[in-house]
Amino acid sequence: MGGHSMLNALAVVACLTLCYPDEKIKSATDRCANQVKRVTSVIDGHLKKHKMTYSDLMFVFLTVAIIAIAKLDTSEYDAYSAWSKRLTNRSTVAKILKQRDEAIAANH
Repeated sequence: MGGHSMLNALAVVACLTLCYPDEKIKSATDRCANQVKRVTSVIDGHLKKHKMTYSDLMFVFLTVAIIAIAKLDTSEYDAYSAWSKRLTNRSTVAKILKQRDEAIAANH
């Protein structure tokens, strides 16, 4: 399963976990977190300096959410961390992430 497909599947699991918090199963949440870590490790190994693409912009929002839900410390993934920082520091991306955070806070 490719990185995008894997993260999409994990996003569904993470959303279900958040929507049904009383039904959390430790083994399922641990597996989800471990898969996120594994996929991030694979992505980290393949990232190189390149021009940002539309695909990067589409992918960053998913990874930001998944990494937060999995509570993964990405500092051990140098290339991934640099890539994510370049994207999330862009003014438009930062603005959208801020709006998302405000919307989440307003609904909790």
